[in-house]
Amino acid sequence: MEIIDCHAHVTASGQWFDTPYEASIENLEEAMARSGIARAVLIPLGHASIEDVRFCLDLAKKQPEKFAVVPQINVAELSLLTEYKDVVAGLKVHPSLQQVDPASPEVQEILDAASGMGKPVVFDTFMQSTTIPIRLLDPKVFDELAKNRRDITFVLAHSCWPHLLDAYIIAKANKNVYLDLSYFGKAADNTYLLHDFCHLLEKLDQKAIFGTDFPEVDVAAYTALWQRYLHHLPEDKQKRIFSDNAREVFRL
Repeated sequence: MEIIDCHAHVTASGQWFDTPYEASIENLEEAMARSGIARAVLIPLGHASIEDVRFCLDLAKKQPEKFAVVPQINVAELSLLTEYKDVVAGLKVHPSLQQVDPASPEVQEILDAASGMGKPVVFDTFMQSTTIPIRLLDPKVFDELAKNRRDITFVLAHSCWPHLLDAYIIAKANKNVYLDLSYFGKAADNTYLLHDFCHLLEKLDQKAIFGTDFPEVDVAAYTALWQRYLHHLPEDKQKRIFSDNAREVFRL
C-alpha cells in the first residue's frame, strides 16, 4: 500500500531548533525508504528561517514526484512562492509558535491568500503553549473558522490533541475539515483515548490523513504504530488514510 507522509520538517542546516533531532533531508529520505513512504509534504517554518522555506521549495522543484511544500510564511513573503506554484500544496499557520490568534486579521490574510491560490490551510492545533492562552487553541476556534470560511479546506495538524473526540466531531460536522494524524500517536500510544479514536476512524476514513511530524518522531516506528492501530479497517479505508486523502487535499 502506498504511504504519503503529509507532515514532515527538514531544515537547510539539519538542526531542529534546540533539540537533538536531526532534520536533514538525508535523514528524512533514509527514514522514508525504511518505512515505505513514497512521498512527503514538507512543512518549513518561515518565522524561524525563511531560508528553510527556500530550501524546501528547491527540493520539491527538483523532485516534484517525491516532495511538495506547505510553508508557514508571512503575507509579506508570499511573493517568494510565485515561481514554485507547482510544488506549493498549501499554507501553514502555527498559532503557538507564531503567537497569533487563529481568528486575527493577520491569519485572515493568510486564509485569503490560500483561498486565492485554491490551496488548503494546515493549522497546528496541538493544545499546548507557554506563550498564548490555551483558549485560542480550543477546538471550537477551528470549527468556527471552518464555518466562516467554507471557501477553504482546513487540515487540523495533530487532530487537536488531546481533544481527539472534539476533532472527530469537527471533521464530521464540516465538509472542509480534515484531520492530520501526526505526532500525537507518540503521546497517546497504549491509551484508551487513541484506541477509541481509531475505531471511530472507520466512520471518518475519508477525512483522516496520515503524517509523522519528522524529526519529532521516529518515522518507521510511527508508521508501524498507525498500521497496527488501523489494521482493523478494510483495506480501502486504510488506503484512503495512508495516501488517497492526502492526494486529494494537497493535489499530489
